[in-house]
This record gives sequence, C-alpha cells and structure tokens, in this order.
Amino acid sequence: ILGGFIPSMLSGIQIGLEYTSAISLEGQQADKIFRVQEMFDNIAPYLVPIGLVAGLLWLIKKKNMTSIQILILIFVLAAVCYFTKLLIVA
Repeated sequence: ILGGFIPSMLSGIQIGLEYTSAISLEGQQADKIFRVQEMFDNIAPYLVPIGLVAGLLWLIKKKNMTSIQILILIFVLAAVCYFTKLLIVA
C-alpha cells in the first residue's frame, strides 16, 4: 500500500530541463522547445519520484546510511536543484 502512495505524494517533482531545436517548416524557421519531463511522462509517468525513492532506499540498504544522513542529503540535493533549476516542484 505504501508503494502506491509514492507517485501521488511526490507527483509535484519535475525535471526542469528543456532544450530548443530549430526546425524548418515550408521554408520558415521555427524553434521547438522539448521538455525532458514530458518525454519521461510519455515513457513512464511518475518515473522521477519513483526513481528518487528507489535511490534513497538503495542508499539506506546498500550504503548503510542513517535517516539523518538521508535527510541532510535531501536538503543539500534540494538546495542544489533549486539554484540550478534542475528539479522543479510544481
């Protein structure tokens, strides 16, 4: 049951990466913006939150990290992602 809550609780986490490609349509130049989050959502919805939780569980089990170390890691990761605009919380 707990595994079913992960996507719904963490669905606001999105990848903020996007890239622009110049395309030519009937002789006119246009820019097309590709968002990485939309690509992931087309492949597997909620892939980012599930990957985040799986990575944290792997750190706890295989690397023997404590819950305090995980919380500090999440805080540092959130700060880095905020300043680099890598992950967006919607």
